[in-house]
Amino acid sequence: MKGVHLPHGLVLFLVTLGKHGSVLSKQDPRGRLYHKLFDEYDQDVRPTLAPPDVVEVHFIAILSHIVEVDAKKQILTANLWLHMMWYDPRLEWNKADYGNVTTLVVPDERVWKPDVVLYQNADSAFDGWAKMHVLITNDGTVVWEHPAIVMSACEMDVSAFPFDSQVCTLTFGPWVQDATEVLMISDSAASNLKHFSANVGASGWDVLSLNARDQKVSYDGVYWGTTPKNFSETDITIHLRRKPTFYVFNLLLPCVLLAVMMAATFLLPIDNGEKVSFGVSILLALVVFQLLMVQLLPESESLPWIGKFVIIAMVLMAASLAISTIVINVCSRAAGPGKRPLGPWVRRVFLRYTAKFLLMGDLSQEDQPYSLIDGRNNACGEQVPMASKTVQSFVLLPGGSDDVDKKEDNAAATEMLDIMRGIKKGLDSLIIYYEEKEKVEGIESEWKLLAKVLDRICLLLYLVGASTCLLAFYFSSTVITPDI
Repeated sequence: MKGVHLPHGLVLFLVTLGKHGSVLSKQDPRGRLYHKLFDEYDQDVRPTLAPPDVVEVHFIAILSHIVEVDAKKQILTANLWLHMMWYDPRLEWNKADYGNVTTLVVPDERVWKPDVVLYQNADSAFDGWAKMHVLITNDGTVVWEHPAIVMSACEMDVSAFPFDSQVCTLTFGPWVQDATEVLMISDSAASNLKHFSANVGASGWDVLSLNARDQKVSYDGVYWGTTPKNFSETDITIHLRRKPTFYVFNLLLPCVLLAVMMAATFLLPIDNGEKVSFGVSILLALVVFQLLMVQLLPESESLPWIGKFVIIAMVLMAASLAISTIVINVCSRAAGPGKRPLGPWVRRVFLRYTAKFLLMGDLSQEDQPYSLIDGRNNACGEQVPMASKTVQSFVLLPGGSDDVDKKEDNAAATEMLDIMRGIKKGLDSLIIYYEEKEKVEGIESEWKLLAKVLDRICLLLYLVGASTCLLAFYFSSTVITPDI
């Protein structure tokens, strides 16, 4: 096999390139600058000329959009554009010595960075900020910009749901270095909603404002003794307001319609069996809406007014069904003979005064106490003649007849007397039956009137409770935007 012979000129060019290619980067201004800055740079050392100096970190947070507001877990997920800037004297250079290069972009792991974290972080998968690049200027300014999806715990007050507003505070600050080493300085004017997109992410919320505030907070440490340390923090406050349209048409309006239908159940006859079944159906529907709200709202002590309204409606409906069941049971037991009618005080308190107060009139005049009649009284209350007198009033015995005629007349009179006695006995039984029936019907009527009054009381209590709850809900839903 013959070898490959290269021209002498090409061989000389490759040798020269190998000798001088490694120094081309050093001859490039940016390459020389990079080696000059980082050959002896230690990114673990805080950038100060003297140890007592404090590194001032200028912090800006710009809200891009709200990703999600999980009211159940009380977690706010947002897309933030984080901007941090600080001065590092070790990264200064004279631009004239490096071809007028004024900026240099390097990986962020090459420079010192403050250990700024989100104190309310709720992301279990968070493992530090993603790797990015930093911009360095010739005067030693380091600019670190990073778009981040942050998950922050946010305590929410849902008492005015679905007309509620929430204030979420995101606290950023160093985790280890205290205020004597790193000082957070925010720019409220730069932390704004200029780049906010309302149509992306959680479109069910309006962002009213975003503000930044610096503060120093003292924490007691375990590792530095009992003396507390001050840490510099920046609070980013986001004021949110829920858009209620979705919940009004899908949750609030059906609840109100069920409440109106439930009020109509009080107007049904008390002895109608469908009244109880209809009320139970509405009660089950309210339970379903209550379960829906449990799935939407957090497990906290602040119960929304709509939840209170549903609970009050359920309690009133359950009380009405219980009273209706008791009254129907009592009415059915009071329908037999020997049952006592309503007591005088019950008739006076409920059928007279309470009925008048409820604009139902004096119901005590419609039914009076009943007593069993004497068997000798007829339907008109008149005295029934004795058997002999009855016979004498109907049979006139003629005088002056012979004995045969008298015997025949006496036999006819005796037969007539037996017939009249049978008729009287039948009439007495019939009168007693109808009088007893009238008494039973009167007792049933009194109990039904009492049930009607009790049902009207439940209706009044329901209307008062529902109206009070709705008015309180209306006034509590008037959200006043605070100055934050």
